[in-house]
Amino acid sequence: DFDTVLMRDPMPHVLARARTVDMLVSRDFGTDCLNVGIFYLKAHVDVVNFIETLLLWMWQYPHDNDQRAFMAMLKVVDLQSEECDKVPLRIPQWGYLDPLNAFVT
Repeated sequence: DFDTVLMRDPMPHVLARARTVDMLVSRDFGTDCLNVGIFYLKAHVDVVNFIETLLLWMWQYPHDNDQRAFMAMLKVVDLQSEECDKVPLRIPQWGYLDPLNAFVT
């Protein structure tokens, strides 16, 4: 998949933004839709549990879209599945990567 091109070192921006959150996610340009093409994860127990839960859910429900599942686990959208609501999940502190200037996806 060749839809991500880095034009300069992203780490200064990522590390500055990651001071207050454990997970950063990109968005589609000009929308509120999450785009999991670029994300940053800290080594934190909440992040590990989140990713483990997400992967297990995607394994059990392979027909669903990974980005939609990611958004549902963050409570951004409803997944329309009773099973998703039954999963105990502590959502990590998270935020967006700048979708207009630094991380245009």
